[in-house]
Amino acid sequence: MADKYFNNIEQIRVTELLSTGAADPSATAKSSTVPKELSVSYVYEEGEELVQRGGGANVCTLTEEDEPKGADLDLTLATAEYEVKQVIAGGDLKTSGPDTTGWEFPAATPGPFKLEAWIPKYDTTSSIEGKVDGYLKVTCNFCKGRVAEATAADREWLEDKFTIKARQNPSSGDPAYEEEEVAAIV
Repeated sequence: MADKYFNNIEQIRVTELLSTGAADPSATAKSSTVPKELSVSYVYEEGEELVQRGGGANVCTLTEEDEPKGADLDLTLATAEYEVKQVIAGGDLKTSGPDTTGWEFPAATPGPFKLEAWIPKYDTTSSIEGKVDGYLKVTCNFCKGRVAEATAADREWLEDKFTIKARQNPSSGDPAYEEEEVAAIV
């Protein structure tokens, strides 16, 4: 099997879910083709260790295994994408005619959504001069997010940064985090 290299992040797609985690038939997926960064930290609940003592010695030790819970993600978008921001963090969109011109911070906790991301794959045996040879598709089936930070500074671009918690979907049982190699973004 050839070495595989994944570099950059080319696109993300977020789709609102019902509060139960089921697909929302009225939801329209929102995409960003200029995400800047997606980082993942896997979350485990640490198991406990219980020791029973008696007669001055350990009689029994019970050790629980660590239990996987999901993934925590940090997402940075390179541009202001208000509709994507609304799906992730809630809030209301500001409009002027047919144009979306802004976003208002949410007054209530936002609902869940599904996140999909595509990371270009470069296969050393078939890619020449940096040509993309498929993608690593990351899917998080039940997410809740919020805007973590937006910073504007001298000689720096304004970027929205989000924190996202991905967990197992309570409706479908789909895993919190999946990776799959795919040929194209669909």
